[in-house]
Amino acid sequence: MNRRRSRSRQRLLHVAFSAFALTLAPLFLNTQEPQPSDNPDSADAATFPTPGPPVTVSGVVLSAATGKPLPRALVKANGNLGALTDDQGRFTIPGIPSEETQFQVEKPGFHTPGNGGLGFSPDFPEVQVAARMPELKFFLTPDNSITGQITLSTGVPAEGVHVVLLQKMNANGRAAWSEVATHQATPNGTFQFYGLNDGTYLVETQPELGNYRDTELTCTARTIREQEGFEPVFYGGTDKLSNATRIAASSGGETEIHLALERTTFHMVHIGIVNAPTEGNWKFTQTLLDGNGQGAPYPLHEDKKDHSLCVYLPDGSYTLEVVASAGEESSAPSGSTAQRADSSSDRVGVLSFKVEGRAKPELRLTMEQAASTPVFLHYQPGPPRPSPTTEVNAEHGGFERENDGEPLAELDASPRDWVSGENAQNADSVDATTYAFGPAPPGAYWIRAIANTGSCIGEVTSQGQNLAHSPWMVGPAGTGAPIEVVVRTDCASLTVAIPQGLAAEATSLGAKLHVYVIPESPWPDEAQFDIDPNNEFSHKLEDLAPGRYRVYVFRTRHLIEYMNPAAPEPGAGQEITLEADGNATLVAEEVEP
Repeated sequence: MNRRRSRSRQRLLHVAFSAFALTLAPLFLNTQEPQPSDNPDSADAATFPTPGPPVTVSGVVLSAATGKPLPRALVKANGNLGALTDDQGRFTIPGIPSEETQFQVEKPGFHTPGNGGLGFSPDFPEVQVAARMPELKFFLTPDNSITGQITLSTGVPAEGVHVVLLQKMNANGRAAWSEVATHQATPNGTFQFYGLNDGTYLVETQPELGNYRDTELTCTARTIREQEGFEPVFYGGTDKLSNATRIAASSGGETEIHLALERTTFHMVHIGIVNAPTEGNWKFTQTLLDGNGQGAPYPLHEDKKDHSLCVYLPDGSYTLEVVASAGEESSAPSGSTAQRADSSSDRVGVLSFKVEGRAKPELRLTMEQAASTPVFLHYQPGPPRPSPTTEVNAEHGGFERENDGEPLAELDASPRDWVSGENAQNADSVDATTYAFGPAPPGAYWIRAIANTGSCIGEVTSQGQNLAHSPWMVGPAGTGAPIEVVVRTDCASLTVAIPQGLAAEATSLGAKLHVYVIPESPWPDEAQFDIDPNNEFSHKLEDLAPGRYRVYVFRTRHLIEYMNPAAPEPGAGQEITLEADGNATLVAEEVEP
């Protein structure tokens, strides 16, 4: 299977100015057209208009949580001119050129709404500065924090215990989890995560062996057979991610939690590899899953001579997958499946076993020629139309989408309880109508299919089951039932336009508007983008599958679990039905702040 580097989902976004937007342009944009020049050295002058005369800009900085003024906040214009807010949260900055200006707003303990915090980059507002402009209004969101105390059943201080913070993220309308920070407990067993954005979090400890540290293993007869230590546990007293207690952080909240770790015995397990390839340049990768189907965070030691493995494990059920690939070396971390260029000669072995009360005698894992699961593509109503070699969306995130002649831009499978980067499987293109998933660890997976430029995904099924609603199951041999993908070539386009009042209000706040286009009936591939009313009043989305959609517009970023029936609705939204080969326009309405 081709586990090549996954490319981010792309949607080609075209700017489409509507008639009303053009009437607004003089209010927000410098409408002077750049004049072409025969002098190549004047390219910058032809691209960027000359700034107007300097003006004085005034405004106020408020707390997004309380609406109250924030004193002593630093407001800077283009990183140079700046001022501190007074006791009423007000600021005045003279000498700012009349041009589009980025304002950086900072205050210890706060970040810009919908951004900032761990794992995020600040989204600073941009404003078109002009004479007699209205006062600006900026908002900052207070940081959140999670503090905790770890106690050990032995009564020994929990110094050095590793604690991991996971944040909830969106993966095609479903919740997934991304690791955002790792700390070690202090000598008295405390830890703190601070500077957190609003969101939902999980806290988990890592396994601790011996003197509460990972043990450097050697697979020899003299290796200690048993070690005392502490199993990993989620906040909530469980080892299962789905049962872990969620921590909701918002409005500058401070959450205190307690983690109690019980002493347990870790048993040495040896696994010998049978039929391991020896000739040529083979690279071995191992994936160890626990009884919950999650990546087991126990370090495996590989003997490079015969590729045998040893690991300390507590009592429980486990599954080990070993893949040997010829050629290119894997860059994947330990515990995750490698990303490789070709899988036609892969060898794979899968072993399920239990650890019960004692060290295991040497187990045997037999490697065989890898099998693959076929993925069949069906075009409706006909083959795809020719498309450019490369399409680039540099404005929104700088993503680049390359059309390398393959029908799909991306086809992958992620574990149902997914932690970002853990065991994601990418499919390999075989020909214009077939892909293949190579061997994967047994378990349940959600399929993600992204069509290339000029086409879109209709539906994805396996044995009659819609894989938008049912996970794809991989059996003990590392394969699953064949998958059928409908690739549509009669895709629609949708222009989302911002009304005058909302655009003017957002501009006065120096705010971008966050737009979500969520499918109700097609394959679950949402489109998310920002509209900056200083520069544009609409965006055009191409390559949308015909069907019903709901459109939401917010001032801050949202995580919309539209594939989770139990998740709360983000708001009423606006419904629109896209016809095959249609070109629709929707004037958006803001649902809520």
